[in-house]
Amino acid sequence: PDKVKAMAADGSDVVEVFEILRVWAMGVSNDRTRIAFSCGDPNQVDNFGLTFSDSIQHTWMYDVNAESISVLASGNINDECHVFSPNDETLFVCRRYDFKPDGLFSGYRIASHALPSGAPVWVTEEESQTFTLTPEPSVDGKTLWFTHVRLEGAKQIRSVRKLTLPDGEPELVLTEAS
Repeated sequence: PDKVKAMAADGSDVVEVFEILRVWAMGVSNDRTRIAFSCGDPNQVDNFGLTFSDSIQHTWMYDVNAESISVLASGNINDECHVFSPNDETLFVCRRYDFKPDGLFSGYRIASHALPSGAPVWVTEEESQTFTLTPEPSVDGKTLWFTHVRLEGAKQIRSVRKLTLPDGEPELVLTEAS
């Protein structure tokens, strides 16, 4: 999982694009000029005092034309679900944050970044025992669909919700959406 490769649709012409520690959770811009991804932090013990697995996974951006990588979001975070808005001006991520040494964390919410380098903005509210995941903007970019997971002991209650961007209130769309 340390290499990103590209290939033709028939599986031929494999080319290594870049190599980085434990790359995963990639999203490609609609214009195909950027790849957003997260990867492990080899210094998470020194930087954050965390020894639990790959707790820290910052968001990086690969510029296809310049063949360069830069960090978009860093800190005590673990980003996944990288999804670009239809106009490629915003990147949505599923963000776990504020990890503790025992592997617990404060929350799991959807955040957005205005591109190319905007600070994060929370899209979904912090709710105890709740995760918001899998952001999917509508084609016109005015609505965001997402999965809402409420934890009840070992049980996960899943639903699909939507909200009007940029700051609408979430609306229930589908219950029992496992």
